[in-house]
Amino acid sequence: MTSSVYIDTSVLSCLTRRPTRDLVTAARQVETIEWWTVQSPHFELFRSDVAIDEAGQDSEDAASHYIEVLREMTVLTLTDDASDLARALLSGGAVPEGAEDAAGHIAVAAVHDIDYILTWNFAHMANTVCIPIISEVCEQQGFSSPIVTTPNQLKEVELTLEDEVVKELHQIRAQIASEHDNDHQKLNAYFQGLRFPGFTYGIPGRTFQTEEELDRHIEESNRDFEHRKAQKVVSDDMCPSEQP
Repeated sequence: MTSSVYIDTSVLSCLTRRPTRDLVTAARQVETIEWWTVQSPHFELFRSDVAIDEAGQDSEDAASHYIEVLREMTVLTLTDDASDLARALLSGGAVPEGAEDAAGHIAVAAVHDIDYILTWNFAHMANTVCIPIISEVCEQQGFSSPIVTTPNQLKEVELTLEDEVVKELHQIRAQIASEHDNDHQKLNAYFQGLRFPGFTYGIPGRTFQTEEELDRHIEESNRDFEHRKAQKVVSDDMCPSEQP
């Protein structure tokens, strides 16, 4: 039986937003894209109807991609039971006050009997303090708590040692996709450029069509430097500077 996974906003953001220079967030973006590429086809994916509203808070391009991804998932509604459970999670200390969105994600997933919640929200969900209390409150309200996990932990398909090259290729492709905003046209242009490179080697102010041309230029520059250095030594010997 296929396991069900609720995708929360933090994962969707890493999947759809532009690459960042923040190293932690960039690493999560790569992990998320890899999970989406390799692992997600082996799960049944769900999200809440709140996510569409959250997409409107982003740029137009990111929101468009965000909504495109959302269409691939089944929508879970915020029922009365889910609203009651969200309030219980907040009042019971399972989720900190002010983290209503996190409580809503957990409640919707629990009420609809989802197996996993996929999140990067360590502050309010994916931490060793919150998880036991979330489970306890859900059970008190008559629901089973979904397993809270992150993309780098949830692996339905385990690659064998023989598949390490494939895994590395997925990671590289995920990184390239992230660097090109996950835009299909940009990616197609990038890979087309790899097939027909027209590559040039360069140093400041110069470009060379082949590596050999660059090597020759470096050798000539070194010979010229040595020649000028020798001329300076001769000049200094002929015209010594005055000593104080």
